[in-house]
Amino acid sequence: MINLRNARNESRKLMLNGNNKLSVIIPFCNSEKYIGKCIESVLNQTYKDIEVLLVGNCSTDSSISICESFASKDSRLRVIIEEKSGAAAARNRGIKESQGAYITFVDSDDYIEASMYEKLVDNLENTQSDMACCSFYYVYEDGSFTDWYEPTLGKYIGKSPVVTGRECANLFLTSRDIEGFCWNKLFRKSIICDHGLSFDESKIAFEDMLFIFNYLNQCKNIVLVDEKLYYYRQNSGSLTKDTRKERRVEFTDTVNKIVDKANEVGLTGEAKCYKAVRIMYDSFDKLRAGNKIKEYLPEEINIFSAAYLIIRYQKTEKIKTLCKLAYCLVRS
Repeated sequence: MINLRNARNESRKLMLNGNNKLSVIIPFCNSEKYIGKCIESVLNQTYKDIEVLLVGNCSTDSSISICESFASKDSRLRVIIEEKSGAAAARNRGIKESQGAYITFVDSDDYIEASMYEKLVDNLENTQSDMACCSFYYVYEDGSFTDWYEPTLGKYIGKSPVVTGRECANLFLTSRDIEGFCWNKLFRKSIICDHGLSFDESKIAFEDMLFIFNYLNQCKNIVLVDEKLYYYRQNSGSLTKDTRKERRVEFTDTVNKIVDKANEVGLTGEAKCYKAVRIMYDSFDKLRAGNKIKEYLPEEINIFSAAYLIIRYQKTEKIKTLCKLAYCLVRS
């Protein structure tokens, strides 16, 4: 856990002074192929009161010089070099260095709609919410769109786009609509600092899932923005496509910590559903990739219990999830 005492005090001063600045934190490492488009999409935002923190670590390509070139032309950009490796350390450093009342993140190989931050900030301020969340596109490297499930938030918006923090935590556990990504969300820095929230620097993947769930449990209200405003690029070098054994250990550890937190706040059934579905989806992906999972699937998933939990709690793609569960059973 990083020491955020000074950042907490600064955040309170900023809020008292009526600061509406948004700090956009972009971690980068060997991102020369994509980072230019990423930065341009942030600088071209219709919401202008931003600072952009480009936090690099371990880059050996031209990423740093590209970032410095942008920074020399726009005073809203700062290039920061973090000695510790990993996106978690870069994000934590960005939080510590940030000066805005609001914080968001962008991955260096992604890009965003020009109106994204204006819409998120307006919704956050108009509803006095603690977090704003929008949907996103999955995009292949060639710019074409995938046919994967993308979050649809409209179904949860009745007379108001605002849901409680607990309702959103429930959706996080039981649907694919409040994903564990930090880049399609707008946060209040005061909540991050007051509760000492940070990204787990021991992990190189899945570090944002636990951060998001911990943040949700500190929120009173969250506003849902039913628009796709972020482009999540699926490239061949993505960490989320890594099949290393260490990746699975990190994934399982993160899921278990989220389950522990969910049990702590009284979402016990939802936690069981979350664990079963997450492990099953991971197993399904492994099987589709041609890997064998016989050695661990029976220990992690009780097929009939998982089916019951999916039927009772799962709010999205219920039939598809049950079919994938059956696929895992047959192939294992």
